[in-house]
Amino acid sequence: MTELILVKAVDPERVALWERHADHPNEEAWVAGEDAVLVALTPLVRKKLDQGALIRIEPAQEEKPGDDAPATETPNSDEASTSDDAPATETPAPKTKKAK
Repeated sequence: MTELILVKAVDPERVALWERHADHPNEEAWVAGEDAVLVALTPLVRKKLDQGALIRIEPAQEEKPGDDAPATETPNSDEASTSDDAPATETPAPKTKKAK
């Protein structure tokens, strides 16, 4: 059984881990940004934890046969063109009366 842990990147501006390994959920781990990611405790993950690139944020848990491990969120094609991807528009400031 593979030990799965939740980790976060220490520096959210950098990719802390990218690894393809059969033990990871969906056989791939990508850790960057502010999100917590479920990964297998592979030798590379241990190395990144030791180097301080990753932070472990939850105690380890065992993957049970038949359980689907939660995967990291990835937008599907329907969500790919949401308003989050659209350029932000500024709201004009409210008008105020001039002082006399």
